[in-house]
Amino acid sequence: LGEKAIEAYGAASQRRLEFIAAMGQKPYSAAGIPILPGMLSIAWPDLGIAFSSGKPVISLLSQALPVTIMLNLIAFPIIYMVAIPSGMLAATRKGSFFDVGLGGLYLALFSIPTVLAGVLLQGFMANPDYMNSFPSAGLSSKAAETFRLLPGTDWTGAWHHGWLMDRIWHVVLPVTCLVYGGFAVLSKQTRAAMLEYFNSDFVRTAKSKGFSP
Repeated sequence: LGEKAIEAYGAASQRRLEFIAAMGQKPYSAAGIPILPGMLSIAWPDLGIAFSSGKPVISLLSQALPVTIMLNLIAFPIIYMVAIPSGMLAATRKGSFFDVGLGGLYLALFSIPTVLAGVLLQGFMANPDYMNSFPSAGLSSKAAETFRLLPGTDWTGAWHHGWLMDRIWHVVLPVTCLVYGGFAVLSKQTRAAMLEYFNSDFVRTAKSKGFSP
């Protein structure tokens, strides 16, 4: 039985090599673009097969990457639009209730792990047993392809929220998980930079000449 298994394995390996040759591929050591002939070459990475789905890892990455980029393109402007103005206000009101309270709030948000926040938001905001205010999965509704772009009424007078509002409704929870942790870091950096400039010589000189804050 052992010899038969070895023979079967050898036959399978031979068929694999013949298949690779028929597809026009080169052996691993000679694959890709040679940098140092016979020693080093560059080829497209083979990331293998995902155990969970049985699909190539590279195909799963190609499916997830556009969604990841889209969510981050939405999240980054929100972080900057909230954190920078709040950091500037905290610096101009140093030691006030606003400064201390905002710093404590951002620090508390920063301390919540993103994975935990995602589970809590999905469990309460998207759970039919609780608030059920947001969808729990997907980027669009099932009938999103039939929606018009902007909200409005159709020829029957029925109201439709439109494809754009439907997409925003689906990404609210993921974007929330991405933005809340960035408020603390950027706001504190902005506040520290503002306070550093407030103590600069040219600022003190301007104040001594009567310029307003």
